[in-house]
Amino acid sequence: MPTGAITLPVGGGGIAFINEPNYMNSNPAGGDEKPIFKLSIFHQEWIYDVNYESIYLSRGFKNRYFLGLGITYLYLPFIYYDYYGNKGQKYRISQILGIINGGLLLKKVPVTLGINLKTFYNYIPENLYPDQNYFLFAMDFGAISKLNILKFFVGEEPSFTFGFGIKNIGYGEFIKKLPTEFSAGIGYRPIKKILILSQFNIPLYEPYNGSIGIEYSLRQDIFIRGGIHIKQNPMFGVGLGIRRKDVNINISYNPTPAFYNMLSLSIDLNIGRTKIEKKQQAMKDLLIKALKEFKENKLVEALETINDLLEIDPENEIALAIKEAIQKQMELNKKLEEIE
Repeated sequence: MPTGAITLPVGGGGIAFINEPNYMNSNPAGGDEKPIFKLSIFHQEWIYDVNYESIYLSRGFKNRYFLGLGITYLYLPFIYYDYYGNKGQKYRISQILGIINGGLLLKKVPVTLGINLKTFYNYIPENLYPDQNYFLFAMDFGAISKLNILKFFVGEEPSFTFGFGIKNIGYGEFIKKLPTEFSAGIGYRPIKKILILSQFNIPLYEPYNGSIGIEYSLRQDIFIRGGIHIKQNPMFGVGLGIRRKDVNINISYNPTPAFYNMLSLSIDLNIGRTKIEKKQQAMKDLLIKALKEFKENKLVEALETINDLLEIDPENEIALAIKEAIQKQMELNKKLEEIE
């Protein structure tokens, strides 16, 4: 079952949905390499009394690496009735999934790679059904590429994202055939406010399936989503996302003909995101100012402005290249003055 209050409304097609809080279940390469600490708490009502509770932690390092941890707990309260319908003991059947995630952004090509190491435990009380407890171990691999093709808007968001993944390669003594699956997907942003997502899945032991969905930004901080998971029993979804500084709230509703209608809620904390965005905006303003001064041949002012930018980010490659161009132009002007 796909999970996540962002991926569920778009049909579960999150393999090309970058920086989504539930990325570990969609694509292990979907983490954020920026130095932001992310905490996501997720609740999903599944079938009647069956519920999921999840918590995800992730952080980026040096704008190149990211690490993540995830725990998902599924539980079903169960009351035993005997042959005559007499109410008996209360039980709780449960499953728990633990994930350790890691990924890196390659330097020479716009590709991010990721891996999940997963442990799964199934628990059924021995006095209810004996010999039903077991562990499973598996790995996921994923890749994401971000490209600007057919881009018709101004902004840092890529116009195209391509996602690839292999899920549940592993071993289980109790279950011989794990639900191994190959997936590929595309995210296309034709304009800044619209993101279209599509995904195709090839499970080893089940029929092929896919999904298509869309996200529309009503404003910079409000998003609506919708989509369908195309399979034997299609699953539709709609959702709403609200962003306030370092906090995201996402809600999804999935009216499915096969199962009980699902309601999901996630609260996501992105500690440090607002600070980084303010820093990036300040750098962008300084860069535009420096380029304008350089164009107007105000070289001294342009050099001072670009130095202010480099105080914020000493390794900014664009700023270093502009500084070099300003210094060369100042040297050239000096030589021309000497000739005159």
